[in-house]
Amino acid sequence: MDSIVKDQKALNSGFKDVIYFGDIKLDKTFEEKIVIPGDIIPTEPNYIRGHGTYEDEFGRLLSSTCGITENLNKLLYTKALGGRYVGEVGDVIVGRVVEVGNKRWLVDIGSSQYAHLGLAAVNLPGSVQRRRTEEDSLDMKLLLDEGDVICTEVQRVQAEGLCHLHTRSAKYGKLANGLLVKIPGKLVQRQSQHIIVLTCGIQLILGLNGFIWISLPFEQSHTDTLNYSSSSMTSQIVEPDMRSIIVSLATIIKTFGTLGIQLTPSRIDAVYNSIKSRNLDHRSLVMIKNPLEIIKVLLE
Repeated sequence: MDSIVKDQKALNSGFKDVIYFGDIKLDKTFEEKIVIPGDIIPTEPNYIRGHGTYEDEFGRLLSSTCGITENLNKLLYTKALGGRYVGEVGDVIVGRVVEVGNKRWLVDIGSSQYAHLGLAAVNLPGSVQRRRTEEDSLDMKLLLDEGDVICTEVQRVQAEGLCHLHTRSAKYGKLANGLLVKIPGKLVQRQSQHIIVLTCGIQLILGLNGFIWISLPFEQSHTDTLNYSSSSMTSQIVEPDMRSIIVSLATIIKTFGTLGIQLTPSRIDAVYNSIKSRNLDHRSLVMIKNPLEIIKVLLE
């Protein structure tokens, strides 16, 4: 598309990609390089070969998968762009409860298998600090039921990839007053804060698994210290104008996912403000079937 200008400058470990949405400049600097199977990966002396790579008969390092090459203290590896979510300890993610089992919930996080959220890994009502009893096991559905969406953190990952979760923090737990959108997890950047409020007043939870929760900002009282965590989430009536904003943001995020554009708060803000300046609403965006046409509308 002529209106989308890309200025690429080769770097030792990547390239700079500057994208313009009309007059909006969206800077993005990659410290990685996108490769496909068979691509030669530039190496340094005494490098260490990591996963997603192999050496040919000439001693060259080649990629064995489609993804992004990364260099970590001379360890060269390729991180796949597609595929299922692979959890890492400390990841902030969003998931949906699919089953209530024996002292644990099964949670869909977009991985190759359902994650486990143990009864001991959640806060009890009133944040009472005590051992879980048989009565707590019988009342698990009062805490979380099938279909509930939660914000959680990866606590432990087993060798076969099974993720164990926890919600023992005031910022985690059951979500309400919003909408869930799913995009490829590789499009969500790891950052210091994954729970953010945009300039339009809507809150996003950017799950590293590609599950994005769009909602009203939390209206909750909470205390979170080393030994105590209390959180009280309340359901609210979402006014029509806020619903319109939520649906517009969902359409924007889905478009980013379809086109493979990295998701950042600044980009979402920029595109939403561009939509607002053109007096477009969620109905206008939903009627556009081709994602590229949404970008084209923004560039007119």
